[in-house]
Amino acid sequence: QELKPNIDPFSPDNLLIFSVSPLTGLPISGASRLTITTKSPLTGGCGDSQAGGNFPAYLKSNGYDAIVIRGKSEKPSYLYIDGEKAEIKDAKKIWGKVTGESEEIIKKEIGNNKIEIAQEI
Repeated sequence: QELKPNIDPFSPDNLLIFSVSPLTGLPISGASRLTITTKSPLTGGCGDSQAGGNFPAYLKSNGYDAIVIRGKSEKPSYLYIDGEKAEIKDAKKIWGKVTGESEEIIKKEIGNNKIEIAQEI
């Protein structure tokens, strides 16, 4: 409904969707799941990836069942969410860094070591 059927997977109009399970946040083993969905450039069909950990529960506890991203940034960027506030931040400092380095730089920049980070590369 939100995506044209013949859209090029590399088009800025393609969607990147982060969604959590209805059970996310409940004290049930394996319930804290995040699914990242987009139109796959490999198959042209719907492609997804799943992850667990603390991030899905953090997202749900801040009132989000899904985040839908459309468009293309002119420069490297990341999405920062703090409760009801969401911001696009400059990611120049983390561009080309490995996961662990990126997390440390973001935590230092935000000033909070307890934030949860999900990276889609």
